[in-house]
Amino acid sequence: MLALTVLTAGRQRWVASLASLAETLAAALPHFWLGILLLAVFAFGLRLFPPAGSDGWRTLVLPSFALAIPLAGFIAQVTRESLDLTLDQPFILTARTRGLSDFNVRFKHALRHAVLPGISLSGWAIGALISGAVVIEVIFFPQGPWPPVVPGGAGTGPAADHRHQPGGRRRLCARQHPGRPAVPVGRSSPAGDCGMSGLPLETPLPALRTQRTTRTLRPGPLLAITFLLLVIAAALVPQLFACSDPLAIVPREAFHPPSWAHWFGTDQSGRDIFSRVIYGTRQSLFIGLAATAIAMSIAIVLGLLGGLGGARVDRGVGWLLEVLFAFPSLILALLFVAIFGSGIGPLIVATGLGSAPGYARMVRGQVLAVRNAGYIEAARALGHPPLRIILRQLLPNAMRPLIVTLTMGVGQAIVWASALSFLGLGARPPAPEWGTMLSMGRDFIANAWWLTFFPGLFIVLTTLSTTVTGRYLQQRLEGRLS
Repeated sequence: MLALTVLTAGRQRWVASLASLAETLAAALPHFWLGILLLAVFAFGLRLFPPAGSDGWRTLVLPSFALAIPLAGFIAQVTRESLDLTLDQPFILTARTRGLSDFNVRFKHALRHAVLPGISLSGWAIGALISGAVVIEVIFFPQGPWPPVVPGGAGTGPAADHRHQPGGRRRLCARQHPGRPAVPVGRSSPAGDCGMSGLPLETPLPALRTQRTTRTLRPGPLLAITFLLLVIAAALVPQLFACSDPLAIVPREAFHPPSWAHWFGTDQSGRDIFSRVIYGTRQSLFIGLAATAIAMSIAIVLGLLGGLGGARVDRGVGWLLEVLFAFPSLILALLFVAIFGSGIGPLIVATGLGSAPGYARMVRGQVLAVRNAGYIEAARALGHPPLRIILRQLLPNAMRPLIVTLTMGVGQAIVWASALSFLGLGARPPAPEWGTMLSMGRDFIANAWWLTFFPGLFIVLTTLSTTVTGRYLQQRLEGRLS
C-alpha cells in the first residue's frame, strides 16, 4: 500500500482520489470485522486457508492480514499527507529540472523525507498490533468446537435465544410498509488533497498542481456529512427508518437471508437485523460521544497542568502520559473493565480512558504554543484573573485546532467500544448494539454471513464518514479549500 501511495501522490485528481479512498477505507476497517470477513470468504467460502487450528503457517495468514491491512492504511494516510508537502519542496523541483525520471524523484528523493512521520509512529504501531491481536485471537483461535454451524441449516433452525418470550413482531408505527428506506452509503474524500502554494512556472512540469478556487462541496465530504446526518437522525428517531421491534423474536423466521421482507435478514431468534442496526445507532453513537467527552475532559485537565504548572509539574504530567502510552488503548480499557466490571457505564469510561493520553498530549502542546501569545499577555496586563484568562482566552484558542481531531475521535471511540462489546465486556445480549451484534453472530459466519456483515458495515461507514468529515474541516480551517 505504501508503494501505491508513493506512485499516486500528486497525480491527476481522480487517481489520487481513488488511492486515497482505498487508504481511508483500509484504515477504517476494524480488526475484528475484517477478520470475520476474511474467514467467511477465504476459509468457509473459497476454502483456501483453514479457519482455525494448527495447520502451520497457513493458519497465520488470515490473522496477519486482518492485523496488517488497517495499520497499513493508516500509515499510508500519514505518508500521503507528508508526501504531498514534500513534492512541493524546491529540491524536488530542482531534481525534476535536472531531468530525473518521476520514479527516481519519488522513490529516491521524496520518499526518504516523507516516510519520517510513518517511522515515528512505529512504536504506536506495535501497541496497536498488540491490541488488535487480543481481539483477533478470539476470532481465529476460539475455544470449543470449530467451525460453528447453524443448527438445522440457515433459515430452517429454531430460535436459539430464549431470553424473551416468543411472540409476534410488535409494530411501532402506524402501518407496516412492504419495504424500508435504504440508508445511503457514504464514501470518503481524498486525504491530503492540497494545491501547490506559490506562483506557477512557465515551463510545465508533470508534478505541478494548481490551487483550488472553487467553494463547492466535493462529493466525498458531501456524502460523508449526509450519512452522519442520517446516523444522527436514526439515533434520535429510529422509528423513521425501522418499524419493527428490535427485541421481538419470531422463531419461525430465524436465519432468513436478506430479502425484500427483511432487508438485512434475521438472526437466530428471528429478530430483524435492519431494525437492530438502526436502533443500535443510538447506543453506539452515544457511547462514542460520551467516551470522547470523557477523554477530552481528562485531556484538558492534564494538558493545562502540564502547560501551565511549571517545569516540575510538566515533567510529572509527561511521565504519566508516557506510562499511559505504554499501555495500548484496548489493553488499558480491558484492564479497567476487568476491575470495575462490564456494562455500558464501564465501557464508556474504559474507552474514554484509553483515548485520553493521546488527546492530553495534543492539548498540552497547544497550551504551550498559546500561553505566550500576544492576546494572553494583553489580558494579563489588563489585570484579568488567571481563571478568566484560561477559560475565555487560552482554552478556546488552544482547543480550536482539536475540533477536527475530536470529530475523527468519535468514530474511533465507536470502534474501540465495539471491540470491547465484541469480547463480551460491553452491552449485554440481546441489546441492539453493533459490537454486541457482531459477538452474537460470529458463531454463525459459516452459514449466516449477514449476522455480522451489516453491523460491521455500519461501524466502518460511520468511522469512514467521521474521518472524511474531519479532514474536510481540517482543510477548511487551514485554508486549503478556500
